[in-house]
Amino acid sequence: MRYLLSFLMLCFGLILFNPARAQSVSEKIGEGKFDLHVVDSLIRDLVTAERRARNCPALIESISMSETAMRHSLSVLDSAKITYLPLHKGQCIALDKFELNKYSHLEIAEVIVNRWLNSPGHEKLIVGEFFIFGGLGLASRIVGKNIVEISAVYLVAYFEE
Repeated sequence: MRYLLSFLMLCFGLILFNPARAQSVSEKIGEGKFDLHVVDSLIRDLVTAERRARNCPALIESISMSETAMRHSLSVLDSAKITYLPLHKGQCIALDKFELNKYSHLEIAEVIVNRWLNSPGHEKLIVGEFFIFGGLGLASRIVGKNIVEISAVYLVAYFEE
């Protein structure tokens, strides 16, 4: 009886969480479907893939750097202009607006990472072999119908403070 009840609960859970209903990261973002955590994860994955493609180790996630990056990302979003922190760390900063029905989560992450990689200074930070610690902070706000503004700050360093 206990196994039957467990089996029924599992089946009910599979009906409620149908992966086919979940939005793919490559689908255009529908109304109310934007998820900053998904973009965060994708940016980290893209940076790691780029570093590995260039024979660099993945960045070690630094909690303190991530917290600093998050605070700065919020201040960039509030001021609506890119400013740099007075730190001795590498800083990659992006501030972009996206029409959600024209972009997928993956495309948003790719735009941000590609902007950094297409800037020689930022590229050296993202894929610099001497940088081993990193922290990403993202902030967003809806600024119009289906338009999201995203501030992204990636801090990298060769030592963790």
